[in-house]
Amino acid sequence: MNESGLVQEVAWREIFPWLRLFSALRLSFSPSKLLLATVGLVLTVGGWQFLGWLFAGSEDPMVRSLLATLPPWPWQTLPQVHWSPEPQQPWLVWHWENTPWVLVRPFTVWLSQQASVEALALGALQGLWALVVWSVFGGAIARLTAVQLAQQRRYSLNRAMKHALRRWPSYLAAPLFPLLFLFVLAVPSMLLGLLSIPSWGYVISAVLWPVALVLGFLSALVVLGVALGWPLMWGAISTECSDTFDAVSRSYSYVSQRPLHLAFYLAVAALAFVLGWVVVLGMGELSMHMAAWGASWATTQVRQQALFEIQQQGLPGLLQAQEAETLSRPWGDYLVAIWASVVHTVMASYPFAFLWTAATAVYQLLRWDVDATHLDEVAFEEDEEEHTEFSAPGAASVAGSQKSEAQNTPPSSDGESPSSGNAEASSPSSDG
Repeated sequence: MNESGLVQEVAWREIFPWLRLFSALRLSFSPSKLLLATVGLVLTVGGWQFLGWLFAGSEDPMVRSLLATLPPWPWQTLPQVHWSPEPQQPWLVWHWENTPWVLVRPFTVWLSQQASVEALALGALQGLWALVVWSVFGGAIARLTAVQLAQQRRYSLNRAMKHALRRWPSYLAAPLFPLLFLFVLAVPSMLLGLLSIPSWGYVISAVLWPVALVLGFLSALVVLGVALGWPLMWGAISTECSDTFDAVSRSYSYVSQRPLHLAFYLAVAALAFVLGWVVVLGMGELSMHMAAWGASWATTQVRQQALFEIQQQGLPGLLQAQEAETLSRPWGDYLVAIWASVVHTVMASYPFAFLWTAATAVYQLLRWDVDATHLDEVAFEEDEEEHTEFSAPGAASVAGSQKSEAQNTPPSSDGESPSSGNAEASSPSSDG
């Protein structure tokens, strides 16, 4: 507001902090995050396909069901934008196989009543492999987002990968810690189950059944907390450079103390994801369309039709069509199909890039709501403290060097640090 009382600028991000989620939407389009998400998705599906091959000979019904629902390769199924849709054909086809839900689904096998040992082993191996992969690539995406959102500065992919590899045990153990705690809570119930085998023991276990109900209630809270808060654990480690216990504590604390805030942020994030998803699909399909359109002006009519069809089908569709044809195709068709499949794979990886980006933004918003920690505060590793490219005027940076600087500050004449009497005013986070 100027001297005449007219408002010259409105800080919308200060008035509505949740607009930060749309900043996260913008960051999710960056090539570095799409690259990390693509590699992570391919490795995840590749590991699961290998596990499917190992368990292919099993006759267990639940194992067969798990193998039947294994997600295909990301270039094989993808929602596509149809530029001239038929009346019976939807404009956008959704495939849940290429969404982050597949990362959680293997662990749900352990909640099944009729799961066999083979099914439990397959589900555990699938879940562990997904955690191993995304503890590196998801952690790197979250670290990129944490620094870029807080500092509004460039953060290199190399540094993000170094951070993820350094903190990989914390990323991996954070969601596993609550799951292991579930088994601890289940031990008394297991003992009651053993006691219920004889008739006389069944009466005793029935009398003690309220104990199992209380433990079941606690287990339900753990399951609900990890279901809602496990992506926030990645955001906590990436923002605070903390360990497993700090990440678990923060995620459960923020989810339990601000459930309505979390629900609102998730709703906004879902809206942002739909917008981003449509943009990615539209731009991917339009890019391939325009490439074929440009080439069509200087080639034959047969080649024009082939370019459009091959890019739409990708390599899997071309191979299926080749099996039904008697004539061999030129090698150029396969090369174009390979490049089209690369584009399809990057498009399919976008939901995973957005997941870790949005989770980090939601974590920082909940941290502001619960702890009143400024949104611009982010921690750095010790080897990053000396690099000034991360420090911006007016932006807070939480680093271990702050503590050493405070300790090395010479005391004033009255024996106190010059800033001790005005800690809040001199705090880097006070001015945002």
